[in-house]
Amino acid sequence: MIKIPNKEYILVSFSGGETSAYMIGWLLKNYPNRKYKFVFANTGEENEETLFFAKQVQDYYNIDLVWVEYEELSFKIVDFETAYRSHNPIEIANKWQNHPFRKYISKFMIPNKQNMTCTRDLKENPIRRYLSSIGITKKHYDIAIGIRADEIDRINKHYYPLAYAGITKEHIHKYWAKMPFRLELDEHQGNCKTCWKKSFRKLATLYKENSSQYDFFKQMRLEYGDYIRPTQAHRLTAPMYFFRDNKDIDYIEKLSKEQGFKPFTDIKKYNMQTDIFDYIDKNNGCIESCEVFS
Repeated sequence: MIKIPNKEYILVSFSGGETSAYMIGWLLKNYPNRKYKFVFANTGEENEETLFFAKQVQDYYNIDLVWVEYEELSFKIVDFETAYRSHNPIEIANKWQNHPFRKYISKFMIPNKQNMTCTRDLKENPIRRYLSSIGITKKHYDIAIGIRADEIDRINKHYYPLAYAGITKEHIHKYWAKMPFRLELDEHQGNCKTCWKKSFRKLATLYKENSSQYDFFKQMRLEYGDYIRPTQAHRLTAPMYFFRDNKDIDYIEKLSKEQGFKPFTDIKKYNMQTDIFDYIDKNNGCIESCEVFS
């Protein structure tokens, strides 16, 4: 069933990915007279390329893109210059004391497949709180989601303009190939650096390329690995690990150093019919982003 947006605003939660950016351009071109709210939720674990791309999209389409970050029971408005970066040398030296992700973990525990709250609390809630602060509640907006026609099985209850228009991944690639800028990240890198939704092959490839990307997670495991919220004690037990199947960073490190390990970047060089479907390639999600509103 095709949903027709009929509320006062269309909310676009910009992920920082190319499909999400394409949707912004598509909406502005096809529905230029609609009222939009464009919001980008920065978790602090985005790659620098993602932040730069968000700024380019903001400038190119001349939109009022509001950047928000998590604060307990609130939100913080930032911009390209002031957005939190976990790769900032000062923050690294300070063990990420100001990290919005740290603030979230200190309350909601380490996120993983058993504790899937990071997207909700680091992205969805700050966006909704920002909108509420300016008098815009759920009854005022429809939510546009950048799911393509080749992902139509992921459609749920929101507005999916690209899927309805028949836009596929091929359309997205052709569009950005002709643009004066694009997101300068490889597929395995994604927007969030070491998200647990990535396959283990992607995670191990990232470790091989730059192991320092895991330093923040290592620090959080050290500080909060044994922390279980009292309200979750009936279903979760310590220690808590970031990655699926209760795997810790040492598993990813070991995998990256195994003899014969094939990085994700070599994926086209070996037999996809056999190797690509083994254990470390399962749940090969997070190609661009997490959908904030399911």
